[in-house]
Amino acid sequence: MSEWKEYTGSDEQLIEMRNAVNGHIFRDNLELESSSVLYYREHEYVPKTITHYLICDRHPYADMIKRWADTGQPVWVRVGAMMREDQFIMYRTYRTTTPDWNIPNAEYSFTEFKD
Repeated sequence: MSEWKEYTGSDEQLIEMRNAVNGHIFRDNLELESSSVLYYREHEYVPKTITHYLICDRHPYADMIKRWADTGQPVWVRVGAMMREDQFIMYRTYRTTTPDWNIPNAEYSFTEFKD
């Protein structure tokens, strides 16, 4: 999960921002956040007012979440639970129009799961 980090200007931080595949955003000394993702590759400087930065980690279901948000299409959710250490996994599957996209080990689909 993405977290705000205090910006010290170290070489390691600059490398981390430069290598961030999905970019990063800044927070300045007025607690204002940049309004869009800033890609370090496009900016050869870091503003002097920066106090914190956040590396953007794309959610694994980002495309699906966008489609759901744009359409309201129902989503199938399958959550697995291990009954015992050496026994089978039991699944709970349900259809919803208000999915929780952060259930650990859950699977999501726009079509019903086929076992």
